[in-house]
Amino acid sequence: FFFQAEDGIRDTSVTGVQTCALPIFAVLHGRREDFDKLTLLCDKMESSLHDTLEFSAADTEFHHTLVQCTRNVLLIWIIDQINSVRGQTDWKRMRGLTLNPTVIDQYNKQHRKILEALYRREPEAAANSMKEHLETVRLSLTRAAAA
Repeated sequence: FFFQAEDGIRDTSVTGVQTCALPIFAVLHGRREDFDKLTLLCDKMESSLHDTLEFSAADTEFHHTLVQCTRNVLLIWIIDQINSVRGQTDWKRMRGLTLNPTVIDQYNKQHRKILEALYRREPEAAANSMKEHLETVRLSLTRAAAA
């Protein structure tokens, strides 16, 4: 969604994996204890409104736990590759430019919306909520990169 290829073309297939397959498989294969762990991570992110490092760590764990719910080895590998970017210098710089209490609050609300759809076992709602969240993140990063 926000990865720039060497030829300048943005890779949107990553977004497709995250918005389509991941939420559907998480709804189908996630267990109550998985969703309960996601709830604890949402609580942690919500208590980290003014701590971008704490929020970012919990956010990374949230997305990792979410993909673990799928029990799909390929999806887990793909998302782990995406998450590996979070340790790189450019990602840390972008995090500093994009995260503030207003943005964190918006992300937290979106995470809860995704989680609520998982608990209700509604794959379409989960996918739509994930799409909304990833689009918000993409726009935030695009604006920061242009500034």
